[in-house]
Amino acid sequence: SKTDALLEIGADYTVVTSEQNLVETVSSITGGKGVDLIFDPISGSIVDEFFDCLAHRGSIFLYGQLDKQPIVYPLVKAMKKGAVLQGYTLWELVNDPHLKKRSVSDIRNWLAEGKLKPVVDRVFSLNEIVQAHEYMESNQQIGKIVVNVASSCA
Repeated sequence: SKTDALLEIGADYTVVTSEQNLVETVSSITGGKGVDLIFDPISGSIVDEFFDCLAHRGSIFLYGQLDKQPIVYPLVKAMKKGAVLQGYTLWELVNDPHLKKRSVSDIRNWLAEGKLKPVVDRVFSLNEIVQAHEYMESNQQIGKIVVNVASSCA
């Protein structure tokens, strides 16, 4: 249901895995090369398919576990492609003062240069925190949900 909105805000392609074969579609899009990077919040059983979508020496970063199914690590696929599977959290950056400083600087520069264009779906006041969580859980958003703390203090 979000395909049109994602294309409108700049996605080159979308793959609806309930309607399209992920591996075949990625292969077609990349001319058989595969992708260099997969950044995924879902995890679970689809991770095995991600290895089939990777280019040689590609990387998969998992930053969430919306699918609670265990991950099956396809060792032979990973070895054949020289692939990397890594977990990622924001804390890797914010707990390291050097990386945090560099990251904040990069993000500010990219925003100023227009390289990053955050999409804000909806803004709630802190007084509407329950509604904000309900909206987030509904998975209707395209972009970020913002809770404005300052507007609640007035």
